Amino acid sequence: MVTDRLLPDETWRTKDGTLDFAGLGCETTEATNWLEAYGLTIPRNLFVVGTVNMDETTNQFSRKVLDRAFTIEMTNADFDHFGEKNAEPSFEDYAGDDFADALLGGVLQASNLTADHKLKQEQINNLNALKAVLKDTSFVVAYRFANEYALYEDSLAKMMALFHVVPPTDTHVAEDEVASPETGKMPTTSTSEAVKPEAFDDIILMKLLPRINGDDHVVLKIFTGKEDGKLENASKNSLAGILGGNGVSFKKMKEIVARSGTYLSFWP
Repeated sequence: MVTDRLLPDETWRTKDGTLDFAGLGCETTEATNWLEAYGLTIPRNLFVVGTVNMDETTNQFSRKVLDRAFTIEMTNADFDHFGEKNAEPSFEDYAGDDFADALLGGVLQASNLTADHKLKQEQINNLNALKAVLKDTSFVVAYRFANEYALYEDSLAKMMALFHVVPPTDTHVAEDEVASPETGKMPTTSTSEAVKPEAFDDIILMKLLPRINGDDHVVLKIFTGKEDGKLENASKNSLAGILGGNGVSFKKMKEIVARSGTYLSFWP
């Protein structure tokens, strides 16, 4: 199957009247011969793939549509390898019996902003703790949340350094740990570790809590680990527990729980 030309031959014709497809990066005689015979067309090895998410904002698809689609659930984020980079794929990675694994089984490349190994491991621990708390709920977090967590923490550290803000968790910031007011040059020593508890607390308040809503026993199970528990007695494997029972997120959870009614939500 060959489509019509996408562009007329005049597009590639030089002043002397010859066809020149060098701008397309043709490296083989076969490719050049094809272009001379058929022009620039949609090749038969081009596959067009469309995706659509299914959640509470979309209408249910009919069986006719689902019969022509592949349903792929992506609910198990692998945070243990968060921030690692994949090796550049080769042709062999996509050419054998392991094609599906090569295409779909790789670890998603994260933002990789955190250079400090200790801090990165702490971020992974935090993400895995959230993953355990939200397991078997409809509020699980995945790679987008992880990326934004890393981006936020990195940006927060740079802003605090730029404006000479001493983090509440530290008593002193050395001179080489703040940006120069004259040059704006960022320090070589990151202040991310100092703002780590604040960043994790903030990102939960801004990105996670607004998504959690439902019957009181559902929300309380996430907040406290028990369907009828209290925030002050939260288990370690709960949202209040991993936050240590303090911070802006804990304050917001107290506000949510204090509202009357059997339906709890971030929004009043």
